[in-house]
Amino acid sequence: MNKNEFLNELSKKLSALPQVEIEKSVAYYDEIISDRMEDGMSEEEAIGALSDVDKIVNDIMHDMSLPTLMKARLNKSKDKASNKALWLTLVIIGSPIWFPILISLGVIILSIYIVAWSIILTIYAVELSFGLTFVAGIFAGLVLCFTSHPGAGLAMFGSAFILGGLAILMFKPIIILTKEFAKFTAYIARKTKSLFIKKEEI
Repeated sequence: MNKNEFLNELSKKLSALPQVEIEKSVAYYDEIISDRMEDGMSEEEAIGALSDVDKIVNDIMHDMSLPTLMKARLNKSKDKASNKALWLTLVIIGSPIWFPILISLGVIILSIYIVAWSIILTIYAVELSFGLTFVAGIFAGLVLCFTSHPGAGLAMFGSAFILGGLAILMFKPIIILTKEFAKFTAYIARKTKSLFIKKEEI
């Protein structure tokens, strides 16, 4: 397969996307192939070093924003002659029903993401407060120990070290939790996008 054949196949398999996105992807891979050829590879070697066209298309489609994929899928569906009457009926008669439902689903999904990440941020805030309280407790303990309240100063030291220990113990689990949650949200986003990507498109 030469460069033109590769780029033509890529463009064809991305036909569901807006033209500007197709041109952007084709130009990107055109530049990659050209750069490799300038480095001494033959045209066939440069193309062979790339992933399979279907995998490239799959990665490009999943990197698109969800609204772009939804719009592309809807446009492709309604452009079919057999679907035009159905789409016209849905737009005229069904819009008072499906549009509010669509908005509601979008708001629900967004709310779930906001609440979930708010919980993560709250945990980080607690971790930060423990750390700051540890520093403040040490400072306050020193002040109290060298004034007229050494007993209170020792109690302050004890409290500060307890909170400092909790901050240290919580740090690694929080980082792991954040990474796992980020992976989970990326997985959900990818699965949601997959609903708008037909198998024949990739």
